[in-house]
Amino acid sequence: MTAISQGLRDFAVQHGVARERVSVVEGGADVDAITPLPKAEARRKLGLPPEGKIVGFMGTFQRDLDIVMQSFVLLKEAVPDAYLLVIGTPFPWARQVAQQQGITERYLEAGRCTDELLPYYLASTDVLALPLKENLFNQTRWPNKIGEYMACGRPVVVSDVGDVAALVQAHGTGLTAKNDAVDFSAKLTTLLSDPALAEKMGGKARQLACAAYSWALQSSKLEEFYYQLTDSEKNGAGRR
Repeated sequence: MTAISQGLRDFAVQHGVARERVSVVEGGADVDAITPLPKAEARRKLGLPPEGKIVGFMGTFQRDLDIVMQSFVLLKEAVPDAYLLVIGTPFPWARQVAQQQGITERYLEAGRCTDELLPYYLASTDVLALPLKENLFNQTRWPNKIGEYMACGRPVVVSDVGDVAALVQAHGTGLTAKNDAVDFSAKLTTLLSDPALAEKMGGKARQLACAAYSWALQSSKLEEFYYQLTDSEKNGAGRR
């Protein structure tokens, strides 16, 4: 069995699968298609505000986005020139929340962008957000967006839930936050207020993506696991 996270591996073991029969192969990072780009150039190309700080969030289903939006309401008091950029298919409820919270002028929607434009949207940000509510789903999954986040060379603020939080803590590619808007906002503010720290963490993220999480490396890891199983089965059959 292959699992995409340590949490999912532990879940499988708890339900009777032998630990040695489970290999963890996380999602990868497309380090060739997504590369660090100059922030100013990316904003010009996309027509985004040239000045100010941009917090980015990417998500097909915009899961847990409400944490970021609540955090942004607090954040804009400390960083009044901040914007929130949401990349992915727009959901009406998000616009409604932005209007209710009085952040409409600071709320930007990229929509579902093309593969060609995605690197530019990611590069236009100062920090990227990965909110994760405390539940079994988030404890056992590997959010694919972390691969794109790392590849673009931007720091991340992630909820202290699951494998991604451990990854960020171990490699210094961003900051982890408690599962509430106040702490998430504080961590975003820290990175937005310290460009040198943000750049350092973003650089580490890109290095990690290339060194350990490229799709080429991850596919080789998966292939090696299957070869080991095949050899083990053959040897076992010979002994019998």
